[in-house]
Amino acid sequence: MLYGIDTSILYFFNVTLNCAALDYFMRAVTLLGVSFFALPLGLVLLFMPKRRYRIAGLVLLAAFAAGQLVSIGLKDLFARPRPPLALDWVRGYDVPKSFSFPSGHSINAFLMAFVLAWSFRKLRWAFYTAAALVGLSRLYLGAHYPSDVLCGAALGLAVGWAVVWAATRALGFDRPKIVHHGKPRYNRSRRNSQRYSKPVPSGGQPRQGNG
Repeated sequence: MLYGIDTSILYFFNVTLNCAALDYFMRAVTLLGVSFFALPLGLVLLFMPKRRYRIAGLVLLAAFAAGQLVSIGLKDLFARPRPPLALDWVRGYDVPKSFSFPSGHSINAFLMAFVLAWSFRKLRWAFYTAAALVGLSRLYLGAHYPSDVLCGAALGLAVGWAVVWAATRALGFDRPKIVHHGKPRYNRSRRNSQRYSKPVPSGGQPRQGNG
């Protein structure tokens, strides 16, 4: 039953929606999920003058590396053939020779979306919209089943969250939720404790209440 749902959704995106305009659009959109887009983006951010950009670049590169390990490991573990190799009606465009599950493009797109949304909150919906379009492009181009894309998206978000969580702990940020007025919070816990501690009266001891 699940396989039938998988193939029905794939048929809709890959065959029913087929048109020349979408061919060009989806081929362009899917490039946002490839490795040679994520890696240069992280390097560019890493060498920007503003500290929050450099932190975003460092976290993005770490998340990208972790995502590659997850993607390659699971592809070899499940060894699921690509749709064009299993279904004769699938229209395949530049389908990679690697295994199908999970979608590496979706992992890359969603971990990038999470990290960039963490760093630049005002643009978060643009990042997540772009990631969703990458996932849909993998169906339209016949490179993946819907379950490949959904699991890839979930894994990308999980990897992004895990790396952001580790970064907030290692660099001393307050918490991994992270963003305030478009910028990550860099306040350290010690600084916060000093900010919110009550001052002691000049007499030397805190005043005691009447009861």
